[in-house]
Amino acid sequence: MSEDARQLVNGLPPGRLVGPCRDPHPVVWMSDGPVAHAADWWKRLYARRLESGLYPILLEYPDDSFEPAGGGHGADIDAASYLRSRWTDDSWPSFQEWPGLARPAVTSTDVDACAGEVASAVARDGRARCLALVQVSRGADAPAAVGWSGMSNHMTARELSAVLRSWEDRFGLRVVGLTS
Repeated sequence: MSEDARQLVNGLPPGRLVGPCRDPHPVVWMSDGPVAHAADWWKRLYARRLESGLYPILLEYPDDSFEPAGGGHGADIDAASYLRSRWTDDSWPSFQEWPGLARPAVTSTDVDACAGEVASAVARDGRARCLALVQVSRGADAPAAVGWSGMSNHMTARELSAVLRSWEDRFGLRVVGLTS
């Protein structure tokens, strides 16, 4: 973690650095509990994500099924191939032919502002009370980096990150939070 990132972490509410068992370098900072004005914190930290190398994530609970893994974040998984394989899986409705990846009908001109509005909405609804900072360059990589197991009955964290990366690229998606 860079010195700038460490200084940023020092100014946060009470929390702790967490890293993978085999790696001495932390990949995530997590608040010890609920954070007052979580959406405001998210917006400030999101604005500094490029300089700090830390991507903010809102959480419903202080640990939210994290098992930081470090390393690759599923970049080796092709979202189209993964989704196509799931398309023919018996658990999905059967269709005769794979239609391919969807393309956006309309794109937002300010996806970052939209993400800030979503952060405010989920915090207002009480679904985002805690905060994490993940050492990734894009939000889609956060679930894999922290080993998030919240959706493990559907896909792995690496598969989820691959799909989210595809959504970032195609639709301008910004990851705001995770919940179990």
